[in-house]
Amino acid sequence: MKIRTQADIEALDTKIQNELGVDVRKYQNEEVVEKIIALLVFPEYVLTWMLGPVLLALVFFVLGFYLLHLVHVEFVLYAVFGFLLFITVGLLSGLLLLTSKMKKDIWSIADYSLSMTEAAVLDVNTVNRTASKEQKKEAYGLLFKGIIHIVTIPMTTKALAEKLPILGRILNKFVRKFFTLISDRIKFDEVQIITNKDSSQEPSKNIGRYSKSMSLASLGMGKMMGLCFGLIRLPLKIVLGVVMFMLLLFIWILN
Repeated sequence: MKIRTQADIEALDTKIQNELGVDVRKYQNEEVVEKIIALLVFPEYVLTWMLGPVLLALVFFVLGFYLLHLVHVEFVLYAVFGFLLFITVGLLSGLLLLTSKMKKDIWSIADYSLSMTEAAVLDVNTVNRTASKEQKKEAYGLLFKGIIHIVTIPMTTKALAEKLPILGRILNKFVRKFFTLISDRIKFDEVQIITNKDSSQEPSKNIGRYSKSMSLASLGMGKMMGLCFGLIRLPLKIVLGVVMFMLLLFIWILN
């Protein structure tokens, strides 16, 4: 079941409540997500991870005036082109550090969704008691999609829109696409974990099975997030490599 529109979300909510008897909205915790979003959007957050590499690049640029043997035109060329190359290296390095930090913080939001899914299953225990065999096979997937589309995405986009009225719209599109991709791609070990004919098993054994299934899903989600951010960081790494080569070549020619 792929979720694309508001009607799909409403249908998903109805399906979860009718088949599993779970209202996923009760697992909302806006304070948790708002704290994470606060880390992502505050100017201090960006400055902390961008300013360091830029300042370091400027230090090396200034040192160049003393370490390189510059005369006349070379002095002017270094002052102009050297500054541009050094500052570009600093900015690109800062962006790489920033995306690395953002990956960790966005993972916190995704992991929150997974933990809420586990809480829904363990708290209600509907999967083992009231659902049919076929419903049991898709119960984890339904709950996870419900948490993502009914809880995580609305809370996260709301927090972003309130803190960044203009930029938040752009970030919200990324958030929706990213978490929708996760909800579409993450699969649970449903047959092994959920299709249990004996509903009278000890809760501790069921908890162990749930935890194992969540661990597998978490591993898959981590790999997917690594791939997504790897694709984002790849162009930055390539451009950084090219600019650094140009900088070293420029310094070699001047020296």
